[in-house]
Amino acid sequence: MFQLAHGEDNRASILQAACRRRLAWLSGLCLILAAQGGQAATDYWNGSTDTDWFNAANWSVGALPSSADLAVVTSSPQNPVISGALHPGSKAVASLLYVGYSGTSSLTISAGGTLVTTSTRIGSGGVGSVLLTGNGSTWSNTGNSADFILGSSKSGALTVANGASLKVGSAGTGTIYLGYLATGSGVLNIGSAAGTPAVAAGTIAAGVIATSAGTGTVNFNHTDPGYTFGTQITGPTAVQQNGGVTILSGANTYTGGTLVKAGTLQAASGSALGAGSVSVSGGILDLGGSGALTLTLGTGANFVANTGTLKLNILGSGSYDQIVGNGGKLTIGGTLDLSGSVFTGGTYQLFSGFSTSSAGTFSTITGYDPSQYLVTFGVSNGVGTLNLSTIAAVPEPREVPVAISLFLGILVLLRSRLRILALDSRLP
Repeated sequence: MFQLAHGEDNRASILQAACRRRLAWLSGLCLILAAQGGQAATDYWNGSTDTDWFNAANWSVGALPSSADLAVVTSSPQNPVISGALHPGSKAVASLLYVGYSGTSSLTISAGGTLVTTSTRIGSGGVGSVLLTGNGSTWSNTGNSADFILGSSKSGALTVANGASLKVGSAGTGTIYLGYLATGSGVLNIGSAAGTPAVAAGTIAAGVIATSAGTGTVNFNHTDPGYTFGTQITGPTAVQQNGGVTILSGANTYTGGTLVKAGTLQAASGSALGAGSVSVSGGILDLGGSGALTLTLGTGANFVANTGTLKLNILGSGSYDQIVGNGGKLTIGGTLDLSGSVFTGGTYQLFSGFSTSSAGTFSTITGYDPSQYLVTFGVSNGVGTLNLSTIAAVPEPREVPVAISLFLGILVLLRSRLRILALDSRLP
C-alpha cells in the first residue's frame, strides 16, 4: 500500500469523475447496441405518418416502444407529441429515451399526457428539446444514478410549464444533470425559454441539479406570483431570472453566477444564490423577504447592480441584510428599496469584503420617509455603507390659551375706547 500526495489524490479524483461521466454516456450507447443485438428492441421515431406518439406507423419496428425498449427520437419530418387529449389514460413508456440522437429533434408532452422512462438523454449526438406542458401532464424518470441528462454531448433543453410536473428518481430525489460531457450544454426552463413570453411554471421533484463537465443553465421565466424552488443547484450552473416571482430556498452551491433580468428573485437563505457572481440588470433581487440575511459570495465573485432594484431589510440597530464579498468587485448604480425596514437611524454596513476598486452609489433609494430621514450611501475600500440621519422636527408654534386670548382682546378694546374718550374731552 502507498499513500498518494495531496495533489495526486485530487488529480485521481478528477480523473475518476471524468471516467464515471464517460462510462455513463457510453452505457447508453451500449444499451442501444445490446438492443440491436436482440436483448431489447430499439425503436426509432420516423414521423412518417403524423405527430402521434401512439401511432405505431411512426416507429421503425411498427410497434410502440415498451418499458423494456429504447426509444430514439432523431431528426424527422414530424416530431412526436404525447397528448392526453388524444389518448386519455394512455401512458407512453421506454427504458431509455433519446431525444436529439442525431440532427435536431423535439418531444412534446401536453394536455394531460403521461411519460414514464428509466433513463433519459436529451441532446446526445444531436440537438434535442422536450416541452412538458399543461395541467395533468406528467413525466416520471425512475432511474436514480446519472439517468436524467440534458445536454449529454450536444445541446439539450427541457421546458416545464403550465402546471405540468416532472419527477426524477423513484422518490423524486434523483439528479438532473446538465452539460454532462465537456461538449454538452443543458438548459432547464421553468415556465418558458429566455427571450420568449413568460407562461405559468410547472413543478419539479428532484434532489439535485448539477452541471458536470459542460455548461448548464436554470432559467426561471414564468408568471407565478410566488414560485418556491427548493431543489439544490450545484456545480458551475448558471441561474437566470427572467419573469415572475421566484423564491430560491435550496442549500445551493452553484458557481456559474446569478443574473436577474426581469421579475423578482428572492433569496430565502444566505446560500440560496450559491457562490458565484451576482448581477442585477433589471427586475428585483430581494434579500429582504426572510428577516436579516447575510449573503456570502465565493472567492473572486462580483456583485453588480448597475440597473434594476436591490431590496434589503433594516430591522433596527445591529440587525440588517448584508452582502459579504470575498475579494470580488462591487459595482453599484441601480435602485435600493428599503420598504419593510424598521428605521432607527445610524450607520449600516450593507456590503463588505469587496476589492478596493469597487465603486458606485445607488441612483435612487426608496422605501423610507424623506421627511424623517436623510439617507446617503457610499462605497469606500470595498465597503458599502448606508447612513440614516434623523431629521430634527421643527417645533410647531405654541398655541395661546383661549382665556388669555380673550383677556388680550378685551385690553385692546378698552385701550381703543380710552383713546376715543380722550379725544372727545378735547373737543370745544
